[in-house]
Amino acid sequence: MAASLDYVGKYIWRGRVVTDDPALQPGVTVGLDKLTFGVWGTIDTTNINGDRNQFQEVDYTVDYTDALPDVEGVTYSVGAILYEFPTTNGRTNATTEIYGGLGFDCILNPTVTLYYDMDDADGFYGNVGVSHSLDISEYGLMEDMITSVDLAASLGYADRKFNQ
Repeated sequence: MAASLDYVGKYIWRGRVVTDDPALQPGVTVGLDKLTFGVWGTIDTTNINGDRNQFQEVDYTVDYTDALPDVEGVTYSVGAILYEFPTTNGRTNATTEIYGGLGFDCILNPTVTLYYDMDDADGFYGNVGVSHSLDISEYGLMEDMITSVDLAASLGYADRKFNQ
């Protein structure tokens, strides 16, 4: 189980500014062997849209990740994400994505993932990325804690339907 609570100056998703205002973004992830369930949200901390301290988005994720059979150092992931957007009038708008991806256990840990929005956009989004995690507890810093610095970069592309 993992939990997170981020404070962001603005909410940027897949290169697009969703909200120009500061937000709190709590999340919880629970793993059961190769299956992971997650809930994540973003909370308006201003009253610019009349939604102060209200969830503007809540995402529910289910993911299955495993090693690719007979191929050393390659994992695959498949899953679904339900995005809900509560509104002030009590209605909830929602859309669902399914995805599949590959990860490679080599220098810079490259990944490639393809998403398909089944509802709202009826379009595709692809992402390639690299990452590296540095365990700083190995260097005598905060030795009693498991602490890391995580660096990542990605590049995404969406088809015309996804961008509408």
